[in-house]
Amino acid sequence: MFEYDSVVAPQGISLQAQVEELRRRAQTVARLQGGHTHYLEEVRIFREYIEEHRFLLRRSKASLNLPPDEEGNEHQVWFLPEESRFIKVTWPDFFGLSVLYRQDEDSHASPIAYLERWQLHNELFGDNVEFVGVLMEGTKMRLVYSNRPLRGFRHPWSISIASLRKAVGLGSKWQVKSLSLTVNGALSFRTPTRET
Repeated sequence: MFEYDSVVAPQGISLQAQVEELRRRAQTVARLQGGHTHYLEEVRIFREYIEEHRFLLRRSKASLNLPPDEEGNEHQVWFLPEESRFIKVTWPDFFGLSVLYRQDEDSHASPIAYLERWQLHNELFGDNVEFVGVLMEGTKMRLVYSNRPLRGFRHPWSISIASLRKAVGLGSKWQVKSLSLTVNGALSFRTPTRET
């Protein structure tokens, strides 16, 4: 099991509020210097924020000693079945890669950009990813966040063709040559043709 103790439990602050505060701080620095913040500035802003709000986590002796359930390019994952929750911990000082960046910028995402992407994920998919805090490994940060499993939906191919035809009023004389699923989960049909 992944165990951690918070110096002060950072509860009640939504990821959205945290991201808004971090972005506000970064924009203030950018305005003061008449340009954009760069990676190291955003890391400094983030470190100040986590120290102010006491988001530093202490590990208990058993923490992270068990192998993770999964590993990816950005993080390690532990599943806590008793809480039906995933705990994800980024690799030391790695917060993903930036999707778009200027030639004079680092391609690595800052911790602020990383949390912004998780907030966008929450908005797009109705998820509830929560920022838990930061584990320090020497001078390197590992962001800790958690979420409950997303509820899936039935795949279009698991719906019976007869009930699909009936639902859209095609009857048994029509066949659907193409079926697609849009982001919002609505089914759309293309090129229905009459059976002969």
